[in-house]
Amino acid sequence: MLFSGVLSAKDYRSQKGEAFFMPLFIEGKNLDFQNDTAVNMDSRGGFGIGFGYNFDAHMELSCIFSATSSSYVATRKDSNGSTSRASSNLYTSTIAAEATYNFLEDEFTPYVSLNLGFTYIDTGISVDERPGMCYWDPWFGYVCYDNTYTATKLNYGGTLGLRYDFANVLFIKGGVSLQYLDINSKTSPYFTTYVFSIGARF
Repeated sequence: MLFSGVLSAKDYRSQKGEAFFMPLFIEGKNLDFQNDTAVNMDSRGGFGIGFGYNFDAHMELSCIFSATSSSYVATRKDSNGSTSRASSNLYTSTIAAEATYNFLEDEFTPYVSLNLGFTYIDTGISVDERPGMCYWDPWFGYVCYDNTYTATKLNYGGTLGLRYDFANVLFIKGGVSLQYLDINSKTSPYFTTYVFSIGARF
């Protein structure tokens, strides 16, 4: 296929850098852990930004940063064996390297991507029962912050999708991703993610 009857997608994509904005949606998940504890996570939305370089019309290497938030309900068990439930908000941020292969040299092409990175998790659960740090803020007034349980975990996965390069500098991508988070869960911690990107080549 040709752009404006002159240039092909190969000419537009090859040896070009690109930057993109990436809205994403992650399906909810029920995770079971040891000692009959569990987490029921709601579906969540988020966004990402990324920068990449196309070595040719097929191969691309990118760096992506993304962030999400969602509510969840945790089933907990105390030392006496009694169970209780607590709800909170989960915040995550991920930085990852991603390698992409575009199957065609045309402006419209299917692609496959593999990524590897780390995810920072803030559970929203206070470390202890003591009040958080409180102070007067010039913008928000009197505010309090609790120390919460956090962790950084390995994250990896793959994406199948479609890409279209416009004749100008713009391009769009959309795909379905399966992401694995290295947490100590008896349920397979794979998360189905739907991604859409809009970006510009340079």
